[in-house]
Amino acid sequence: MTAPAPARLDVQERPDVFSAGVAAAELGHRVEVSGMRTPTTSTFVNPNGTQVLESSNFSRNIPDAKGALAPVDTSVAKASDGSWGVGLHALRPRFTSSATSSSLAVATASGDVKFGLASPSTTSVATKDGTAGLDYPKVLPGVDLDYQVLPDAVKETLVLASASAGSGLSSFLCKWRSLV
Repeated sequence: MTAPAPARLDVQERPDVFSAGVAAAELGHRVEVSGMRTPTTSTFVNPNGTQVLESSNFSRNIPDAKGALAPVDTSVAKASDGSWGVGLHALRPRFTSSATSSSLAVATASGDVKFGLASPSTTSVATKDGTAGLDYPKVLPGVDLDYQVLPDAVKETLVLASASAGSGLSSFLCKWRSLV
C-alpha cells in the first residue's frame, strides 16, 4: 500500500527566481518573484520559464506592517466600529458608515486629510460597490456620492439623477493638517 501524495500548495509568490520558476512549472500558472518587487514593478515567472516584468506609473507595491513590499490592496471591508477600511493602501483611507453633516465621508488613517460633502440633506448609509468602492446614496435629493479606491488615489464622484439634481449642491468640505 502506498501513501497518498501530499497535497500541493497553490502559491502566488516565491522569494527568488529559481523557486518561483519551480513553482510556476509545477502549478501551471505564473508566480511572482517577491524578492524583486519595487514600488512600481512586479516580476513574474511563467510555467515555461520566461519572465515578465510589469511596470506602472503608480505604486503597485507598498511597505506592509513588517516593512516588506507587498501588493497594493484596494478592497474595501467593514470594520468592527461600522466604518469601512481598505486593505493595504498608501493613503490608508477610512470611510464613515454614513454621510451626515457632522462627519466627513473619508479620512486618512493619520487624520491628515478629511473630505466629503459639506451638508448632506439626509443621513446616507454607505453600501459596498464591488470590491473597491462605496456608495452613499441620496446624500442630496437625486444625488449619490460614490467613492472608488484606486491603487494610488481615492476617486470621488457625484452621480446626478438629472441635470437639475445638483442645484442644491453648494460645497465640499476638505480638512488637512499638512500637505507634506
